Amino acid sequence: MKDITTEKVKVAVKAKFHYNSDWKTVNLGDVTVPAPFGYLADLSDMKEKKMEDMKSKIAERIASLIPAVEEVKEKAEKWQDACSS
Repeated sequence: MKDITTEKVKVAVKAKFHYNSDWKTVNLGDVTVPAPFGYLADLSDMKEKKMEDMKSKIAERIASLIPAVEEVKEKAEKWQDACSS
């Protein structure tokens, strides 16, 4: 590793070959890789946002069912009254 920061890691990439009892090394250059520190925090934030969105959707769907439940309850009461008369 050549350079490490909180945002990225710079790695020297090399290839090593063995042929006829001889080893050769070839430098392939440097590769910059995003450090996992920021990535994991972003991933955690995304997860929290999705959970909040899901909670909101569930609450909205439950709230949308309440008028329908009241209608069914009213019809059931009318049917009960009609049957008991």
